Amino acid sequence: MLAKSVLDLFTALIFAANLGILVCTIAVPQFAVMMICFLGASFIMPMTNEAMLGDFSACGGLLTFATGLRIAGIKNFPVANMLPSMILVMPVSWAWNSFVMPLL
Repeated sequence: MLAKSVLDLFTALIFAANLGILVCTIAVPQFAVMMICFLGASFIMPMTNEAMLGDFSACGGLLTFATGLRIAGIKNFPVANMLPSMILVMPVSWAWNSFVMPLL
């Protein structure tokens, strides 16, 4: 998170130089969203296990891979349509490990 913040600082400086004062105004809602995510994670983490974290990381990796293919122009994936998977992966992983895995 810290490394991403440092990278975002330099990216914001570049965008601010090109786009002007509007880039500065986005800092307020971005801070609010990031704080909600940060505080929400403290409630979610006690309910997770290793399998759920692995599935979440795998889902994020696939989204990053699809984004890379899109940026490179190799394949045009609709990455924005895939974003709900980041919300759904935890409950689906929990349900799979709770109901299906004991039957196997």
